[in-house]
Amino acid sequence: MALTIQGKRVERSQKVAFMKVGETGTFNRMQGFTAFPPAKNATTYERTYVDEKGPRTDTVGMSESIEYTFDYYKGNPVHDAIVEITDKEKIGDEAIVEIMIVDLMDLASTTFPAKKRAYSVTPGTEGDGTDTYAYGGTFTSNGEVEIGTATTTDDWMTATFVPESSGETGA
Repeated sequence: MALTIQGKRVERSQKVAFMKVGETGTFNRMQGFTAFPPAKNATTYERTYVDEKGPRTDTVGMSESIEYTFDYYKGNPVHDAIVEITDKEKIGDEAIVEIMIVDLMDLASTTFPAKKRAYSVTPGTEGDGTDTYAYGGTFTSNGEVEIGTATTTDDWMTATFVPESSGETGA
């Protein structure tokens, strides 16, 4: 008897990344990336109590990182911003970007779950390959994740982040 997996398969193209470029609240779609796998890099606290046979482990923090590679398209605002950080060897606050991930699984929906976070750009490689000039490196978390929703007016070429309401009222 063949077993079938319950649920609907999620395609990679349904989790879309955007990067804030400039001082506006608009995020530009991160196109041309050939690698973009997030890693959670959990920090754990492990201990063994004297009255128990095995250890206990708690997750006490996350330090997300995203290895990236993209084919460089001059004039693409996201690519140009990362290339400028890389080529000019920017450091500190000049090497921090904001990235938003939007879940576009249900295009019939009116709200789209999103999360955003600041990341430090850690350049790695450039010029790899013979067909196109590519850049690679790592985005490393530089702050807390913020949960919300995303909206668009141009078929997801750009998006705006709307923070989740805290539900608190002013005093």
